[in-house]
Amino acid sequence: MNEIQEINTVRYEGFKERLGKELTKAAEDFVTIGYLLRQARETDILQGSGYDNVNDFAFAEFHLDKSSVSRFININLKFGDPENPEKLLDRYQSFGMAKLEEMLALPDTINEQLSPEFTREEIRVVKEEIREENKITPIEVACEAPEEAKAFKEIDPTGLDACIREIFKENPALYADEFNRYSKDIREIKAILTPDREKMYMIRLKGQGRYVVSFKPEDITTVSVRTEEKNVYGWEDVRDVLDRMREDIMKAAGSLSLNAPNDPGEYFENFFGEKWDVAPAQPKEEPVEDKQTVIEGAEPVKEEKAPVKKEKDKKLIISKETREAKKGKPEPAEEAPKEASEETGQMAAAEELPEENTEEDVKEAAGGSDPVSSMDKNTLRGYKAGLTADYHTIGRMLNEKDYIGIKRKLECMLATVKRILDEERDA
Repeated sequence: MNEIQEINTVRYEGFKERLGKELTKAAEDFVTIGYLLRQARETDILQGSGYDNVNDFAFAEFHLDKSSVSRFININLKFGDPENPEKLLDRYQSFGMAKLEEMLALPDTINEQLSPEFTREEIRVVKEEIREENKITPIEVACEAPEEAKAFKEIDPTGLDACIREIFKENPALYADEFNRYSKDIREIKAILTPDREKMYMIRLKGQGRYVVSFKPEDITTVSVRTEEKNVYGWEDVRDVLDRMREDIMKAAGSLSLNAPNDPGEYFENFFGEKWDVAPAQPKEEPVEDKQTVIEGAEPVKEEKAPVKKEKDKKLIISKETREAKKGKPEPAEEAPKEASEETGQMAAAEELPEENTEEDVKEAAGGSDPVSSMDKNTLRGYKAGLTADYHTIGRMLNEKDYIGIKRKLECMLATVKRILDEERDA
């Protein structure tokens, strides 16, 4: 019995040492941490260690609270490779822990449509859309448009036609672009629908609920949020849908006396029954040559052009009703940054840390002047009091083994000390 206990003690000590090493590595090793914590939960590795369960062990040895342990384990279970559970599945390699935490609550069929280019905020929007859809009961969905739902299943059983038409209905500017650039060339269709190579649309069909429509270079996927039914299509299918839609639009407009046959607005209002509120495209102005007097031997005057700021293309387009719900609502206040010890252990503290302000950033924010020179005595006293508070905070972090938090706190303290010394020197 003693020999077995000694053997298990050696196993436990080796196990604890390895887990400690993993916790000090970079954040991308969190899936390995989840795997090791699963061992502590699912095997007898803690037998004879003095700990009854993984939560007691993780908190006492590494100051990982119960929620942190749960997140590490759940990320490993959901995103780990079944054949090698210490590694992430290939498609999730570049997401990072912060995004994967957001994706824990999403179905696998939705997660498969996301890519590392999606921001954490965009993933949260997807979660919110799904949460709103789940608030609607199946009976309410069925009562929204029973005739439309029946026709939907009979005419368009896979849903691609209805999804693409709804995308154009909710995004008139996209419809205008497709109308003006109509082509049967797959490359041109891709350029219209996915100018940034990938794009995801969240739409809602009456009587069916929300759908995720994901356009990627290789294929197109529709996923029903309510049933998680997934269908994959080729770009040829999209081309066929666009052809059918254009035929239907022209048929519907056949009896109209159009004021501007080449204007997509009248076609849009007649076919979709929605108001057209897209500003007409402005013709490109030809540059006017500025005739200047040329002085012999003088250098020509070069006119400086202001840099043009290009708007970043969005990866995610949310549903129309969500956009309307957001109108008039104040923007949510940004969350205050939490200390590392309050996040998911040391690994979460290392994930997506904000960049420290440089001296030049501080000067620029102050309008080009050194903020230290304008300090008064009350400000100086405040800085010194802050240093005292930070000193006590570091003591607590040291007890909690929160070394990443200590590093950040010391960097802030050094910056404060420099400001105080500069001010006292200039006084």
